Amino acid sequence: MRDSRKEYVRLTLEGLVQGVGFRPYTANLCKDLNIDGFVKNTGGAVMILACAANEELGGLMSRLSCITGDLSDLPKACVKHIKKEVISEEEFQAEYGREGGFYIKESDDGGGISIVPPDIATCIRCRAELFDTGNRRYMHPFISCVSCGPRFSVMEKLPYDRENTSMREFALCEECGTEYAESMFRRYAQTIACKSCGPVLSAYIPDKNGEPVKAAEGGAAMKLALKGIKDGRIVAVKNTGGYHLVLDALNNEAAARLREKKQRENKPFAVMFKSMEEIREYCITNEAEEELLDSDIKPIVLLKKRKDGKKTAGQVSMKSSHIGAMLACDPVQLILLSGISPLVMTSANKKGEPITGDDEEALYFLREGIADIILSNDRRIVYPLDDSIFQVVKVKDRYIKQVIRRARGMVPEPVEIKREIKEDIFAAGGDLKSVFGYGRGNAVVLSGHYGDLDSLGALEQRMRGTEHFKSFFGFSPKIYAMDMHPGYVSGRTLFRENADKKDSEKTTVRVQHHHAHILSVAAECGMEGRFIGAALDGTGFGEDGNIWGSEILICDSEKPREFIRAGHFFEVKLTGGDSISKDADKAAMCYISCAEERKMLHAKENPYRDKESFNIIKKAVKAGINTHISTSAGRLFDSVCAILGICKKNSYEGECPVLLMQAAEEYEDMAAPETAARFLKADIICTDGVYIADTVKLVADIVKEKNRGRDINLLAYAFHYSLADVIYRMIERLREDTGSDRAALSGGTFNNGLLLRMLYDRLITAGFKVYVNEKVPAGDGGLALGQIYSCHL
Repeated sequence: MRDSRKEYVRLTLEGLVQGVGFRPYTANLCKDLNIDGFVKNTGGAVMILACAANEELGGLMSRLSCITGDLSDLPKACVKHIKKEVISEEEFQAEYGREGGFYIKESDDGGGISIVPPDIATCIRCRAELFDTGNRRYMHPFISCVSCGPRFSVMEKLPYDRENTSMREFALCEECGTEYAESMFRRYAQTIACKSCGPVLSAYIPDKNGEPVKAAEGGAAMKLALKGIKDGRIVAVKNTGGYHLVLDALNNEAAARLREKKQRENKPFAVMFKSMEEIREYCITNEAEEELLDSDIKPIVLLKKRKDGKKTAGQVSMKSSHIGAMLACDPVQLILLSGISPLVMTSANKKGEPITGDDEEALYFLREGIADIILSNDRRIVYPLDDSIFQVVKVKDRYIKQVIRRARGMVPEPVEIKREIKEDIFAAGGDLKSVFGYGRGNAVVLSGHYGDLDSLGALEQRMRGTEHFKSFFGFSPKIYAMDMHPGYVSGRTLFRENADKKDSEKTTVRVQHHHAHILSVAAECGMEGRFIGAALDGTGFGEDGNIWGSEILICDSEKPREFIRAGHFFEVKLTGGDSISKDADKAAMCYISCAEERKMLHAKENPYRDKESFNIIKKAVKAGINTHISTSAGRLFDSVCAILGICKKNSYEGECPVLLMQAAEEYEDMAAPETAARFLKADIICTDGVYIADTVKLVADIVKEKNRGRDINLLAYAFHYSLADVIYRMIERLREDTGSDRAALSGGTFNNGLLLRMLYDRLITAGFKVYVNEKVPAGDGGLALGQIYSCHL
């Protein structure tokens, strides 16, 4: 006889519900509530089949609805949506297949877009067990549980089950099998393993011909690596997301040797510390920075050096006033740091390519003499991921947590937007700091960081990545979004993919570079209606065929493919092609040549007047030889940095702007710095309704002030202040023109924390609502999100 007191339901839960201990938690909960049924993974969701009285089912729904990412028993899970379907007793019994009780059922493929867990840093309980001599996983370098460990980096397909990961290559021993079978235990994790059945460490050293030979395994391999680091060796270490080059952060000779071998002239190395307490001995931190450092992401966070604190070796941070600091994210790093700390932990990659996760590719570092030892293991990395990078900017009303690089610990977590994407979209992003993305529904899934696509290796890795994401999530894009730049490799590959499609041009949308930057803010912040956007960066192809780089646009979220170019910096003729991005002196000479032509500088005031190269550049600019018109903010910063004598070349991207900002920050400790900086001001020219900041006159004024003997740090600060001021005044005028009091700030130049703070605070004080990127990079790593948002209608 049918039991009328019971109800039979099928629940489908979407959100971050796989790889986070959701099934064992649900099984325990249902047993406590006397609910019969099962829970299983299905595609990217979880399905619960349940039979119980209405009261118990109501209790289950209530508990499930509370899972929002902060539940103490299930801290990583987040239920976004629950679909409830009432079914018949017959349907229930057909699927259930048991007499009674609740169990975890095998997964099926299911369908729909999935929220896939990123790699999760080793949890507190696993860290304690790792160093517990009485625990059977003591010093096991691959310890993990339902709350931590590798996830996306080892997943080949969905659902998230062991046979769909690279862990399927390791058969469970009897003890691990028992733990796994007891599905209520926290070891019900697809990455479960121990020293008897899990991956094994191996150490390689070069033979007399430079060829790698295995020197040790297991604990002996770790000891060999640790001894090597202590002896000043460079060790290539395979971590969760890929290989890192590791050395003693206090060993100047080892750091100098790595710079020479990698041809890495001045760019600082990231440093890993054993604890927050140790970080505080070297760096100044605030609560927002410490929260990021100790989060599940375990990113690199750019921290100000403590002037009275401990110092790393000079060759580690070079001229930087900051340290890219991080804490360990996996057991291998934890064990290394227990033996020696702090450590340089920099991505192992060939020049211009992303981090490598391939064991054969890693042998390159040994053969080339870049690394002296390789500490590897036999757990395959399916999708390598660099370390994520953040910086925190303290502004008037809050802390801004800026993503500099979105990678391990964040990918492939989707960015939710408020608009519905009706057809799958693929966005190519850009060629620099390359990141692609796919969009479906109200979610955008972004790839890891591929670096710059001027390297064949980087391009090949990216193309493999696009296919991996496409098959993994089941994307079938109907629209392809790309940058307007006709020379971008990232865009050209789309036409090859679309070559067999009829009317493929109709499915391809070109999005202006700076518009995409601003739309990335609108997408992640849910901006509505009309607003004013400021996008500052190095270069972006403009609608007029010139190189843009400092744009004030009027945008509308209801018309995402349209914008009005309402302002920009002064257009300057630059010469030298792409090489000018590395040669700050050359950029400065172009600016000064323009200033002389406009009668803003006399020849005798020109600091380059005695240089033959200046006359060559002046003639080239006048004749239009290898020149382009540009409003680049990046080249403006380079020019001022070179004129002030702070740095003449960019040995890595952004070196001159970073050092110019540092000089300005040195002055900021003085009393009333803003008052002292007001002698420098950029004029605004209005031409055909467009506001133009006269940055050429600003450069000319800086030259004159330097010739008068003004303090260099003061001039660096005054330059930042004047830029923030002129951008504010342009936006203020546009508020009067448009009636909008909302401003979006994006573009790589806003990674300059000083400029961002100056402008943000000025706008907030004037009553603006200010929006910035915090889920994706303000630089080119966020372009794909903006490109997808442009196409959502």
